[in-house]
Amino acid sequence: MKTRFGIFFPSQMAVFKGQRKRFFITAFGNLSHPEITGGKPVDRDFWRVRGTAIILALIIPFFVFSARLFLFQIIKHDYYQLIALQNRTFKKTVLPERGVILDRNGVVMARNAPGFRIVLKLLDPSLIKDEFLKNISFNLGIDPETVIKKVAVAQKSGTPYSVLKSNISKEEVSVLESKYSGNMAISIETAPVRENLYPFSTSHLLGFVGEDTGGEKVGKLGLEKYYENYLHGVVGYTLMETNSLGETQKTVDFGKAVAGDTLVLSIDVGLQDFSYKVLKDLPGAIVVQRVTDGSLITLVSAPGFDASLFNYGINQKDYQKILDDPKNPFFDRALSGGYAPGSVFKLIVAAGALSEGNIKLGQVVNVPGSIRIGSFIFRDWKESGHGMVDITRALGVSSDVFFYALGGGWQEFNIKGLGVEKISQYASLFGLGAVSGIDMPEESSGFLPSKDWKKSVYGEDWYIGDDFITAIGQGFVQATPLQINNATAAVANGGSLYKPWLVSRIELASGEKIIKTERVIRSNIVAEDVLNVVREGMKKACSIGGTAYPLFDFTPQIGCKTGTSEYGEKDKYGNYKTHAWITVFAPYDNPEYALTVFLEGGGEGSKDATPLAREILEGMVRMKIL
Repeated sequence: MKTRFGIFFPSQMAVFKGQRKRFFITAFGNLSHPEITGGKPVDRDFWRVRGTAIILALIIPFFVFSARLFLFQIIKHDYYQLIALQNRTFKKTVLPERGVILDRNGVVMARNAPGFRIVLKLLDPSLIKDEFLKNISFNLGIDPETVIKKVAVAQKSGTPYSVLKSNISKEEVSVLESKYSGNMAISIETAPVRENLYPFSTSHLLGFVGEDTGGEKVGKLGLEKYYENYLHGVVGYTLMETNSLGETQKTVDFGKAVAGDTLVLSIDVGLQDFSYKVLKDLPGAIVVQRVTDGSLITLVSAPGFDASLFNYGINQKDYQKILDDPKNPFFDRALSGGYAPGSVFKLIVAAGALSEGNIKLGQVVNVPGSIRIGSFIFRDWKESGHGMVDITRALGVSSDVFFYALGGGWQEFNIKGLGVEKISQYASLFGLGAVSGIDMPEESSGFLPSKDWKKSVYGEDWYIGDDFITAIGQGFVQATPLQINNATAAVANGGSLYKPWLVSRIELASGEKIIKTERVIRSNIVAEDVLNVVREGMKKACSIGGTAYPLFDFTPQIGCKTGTSEYGEKDKYGNYKTHAWITVFAPYDNPEYALTVFLEGGGEGSKDATPLAREILEGMVRMKIL
């Protein structure tokens, strides 16, 4: 027989018919048919279960598929539509202008200038090959490996773009536009550049900005860092629909960038810049504070560095040059440096001894050139001694032996010593041993010792000799120039310790103003009559016979205290290196300002720091500040 399946012989046809019959019997359940059972009993439950399983195996996938289709098409329609939209849109960041920083007279200290940045859109991986990245790196003058790594990080995080370089010039923009005008992966965007108009004298004060991982400018140091949340502003965006080549088709959505808030400082930038020039890159610090409210009008650390290098994107060569400078320009000596205060610390010891009744006004002592305790000799800076002095004269001539006695006691003087615990207690009242709370990052607390501390660290007892050297600001005690300035202000204003501050008000983008209020940490540190005595001693230091001889004829009358503190190891001649200090309040009769000058390894307070203090005071008079 010939069929459409080929030629079959009769015997084959018979077999085929039997197989077909067996199939239909199996499928439609005639399970008792002899051809199926061979005449044997049938297990009908087994075959019923088997049939049900076959039916379920066909039906269940159908329902699963239908349910998934319903989920995608109906329930999660908006979600998957968003995913699809993201696959064909590009979100362009619109950077806000950073808030302006003004001095107390409205002089601009930091502002924004027009700038550009080059962005690589990561829409089509086929456009972003290593060879392309190396080529554009060459044209941008940056390390290719750095670019390749930045792009890899952005791709891994799912960021739709990578900022290749910021602060590019108009000339660079022209070159890039001519070279990559047809490349849809390259985008040149406007990006404001931060300008510091006094880049060296305010390098520690204002600090600088740098890029975060997303390419936005954020404060990295100084006030730029501390007030980042106010200065930064609100980032805007433009959401653009693109085609498969990355070409913009239309704007889908946008959010307007909002400029940062304006900071108005208490700083007088004229005096700030002048003070920096007075230091002439000598390692040191100058602090000027209004004693009536704690506002700072000058906060200088030297040497500084060119902050604009960081704002524009510093290269490795310039960065390494700053790091290798032995004067350590990055170090903020005004806030972060803890130094032995030397004889300026005697102001606090005098206030403590008078408050405790260990010495009385008018009590006169015949001061020799040294004190001997056992086999140890503690010498005065003046070998012959100072003769008959009271506490005001002792401050004026800075008698070491007199203050040894105030610190550790001396029976021949009939003076009971304060001891280290009382010394540290009064120093703490004047703000030493703790951060002041100034609105700046990275402030040092200095250090005040105790008997227990020495025992735990050195395994040694505290001796009377330790009291002696602590009382003259040597040994373990450390303070920052800001702390000494703040303590001087408290002496001058009658005993109120203020939290020093730099920002007088914040002008918000909304028009609202946040006004800085006075913040007194503590009042009435010691009695007014005690401070009158201390101030009298500071007046004698600036008068004939005192230690601050470059200020003897200064007008108006002022009060001051010089200091010279030893540190480090002795040289081959047996001498130590010395820091130079002077702290001043002016005018004497109606104090308005406290000035502190510190020179790191700068010699002596009288000879080296005091002439600089005079220059600053004369500058304040010329500028009509004083």
